[in-house]
Amino acid sequence: MAYRMNSLFKKLSFSVESSPVFVRIPQSAFQIILSAKKCEKGDENSQKNHAKVELSIEPANFSDGINGDGYELIVDYKLVVDSETKLIERDRWKNKEVLQEIETNSCNIDWLELSLCVREMLGIPGDLHISNSFRNFALLNSDKTWYVNTNQLNTFGGRLFKEWYERDSQGENTCVVQSIDDKELDLLLTACCAYSTPIVHRRNFDKLLEIADKEKITGLLRLLESFIVDSRVIHPIRKLEYSAEYRMSRLATSVLRSFPNRLSRLDSLFAYLSENGENITDVHLDVLKMLEIQSESIVI
Repeated sequence: MAYRMNSLFKKLSFSVESSPVFVRIPQSAFQIILSAKKCEKGDENSQKNHAKVELSIEPANFSDGINGDGYELIVDYKLVVDSETKLIERDRWKNKEVLQEIETNSCNIDWLELSLCVREMLGIPGDLHISNSFRNFALLNSDKTWYVNTNQLNTFGGRLFKEWYERDSQGENTCVVQSIDDKELDLLLTACCAYSTPIVHRRNFDKLLEIADKEKITGLLRLLESFIVDSRVIHPIRKLEYSAEYRMSRLATSVLRSFPNRLSRLDSLFAYLSENGENITDVHLDVLKMLEIQSESIVI
């Protein structure tokens, strides 16, 4: 499914030398704050006045440290400041925070634009530390307790969820979790249980991938694979690295089909290596095989 960004603010050819730019843009349960102001010349790394652009958010009813109504958003957004573009996919907005800070070379800004696409508006997440009629199987780790529905979790597959389901089916109501730490457990359960559907976003993606692979949670791995397949910001070669490391054949197929010919594969590979300061010896051997490239035949 294609998601279209809408331009929320655009300003061309202006200076913040004498007056800053400051706008508040209401968006669902949040206020978006975009500002551009002059920064005075300071240390030896900043020899002249220049501009600083800041993008931040806060819940709509934020006050006195209370984070609004508790609603969250999953969004894509793009911030353009002259020649620099920050494109962020599937970010989770929850609390008041600064999202981006970009400094320019002068007080003159040729192009400032913010675009946004709201993917999902999440309801208030369930409190997994409180038992209810739907979630009543207790998981203990460190000094914390989470309550889950083991039948719901078992649909994701994996030995961990299966063990909890079998214990619950046998009449047990508590399990001490030792295979992962409390932070990992909280991340996993929040993604799988706290909302009406499983939620994967840029802030939990990498760690969820590690946990799902370690615990062989196949249903979650498929969701994570789809996240990578659909991403417009993850480099194709990085996608192939994920496919090699986590054995994601659908991901590999989708990436390889996107290259029109062998030359485009080489171009993509060397662009990726250049961006990351790496060379051909740093590339996963399975990635080279997928690209039909023999490392010993390439001279750099």
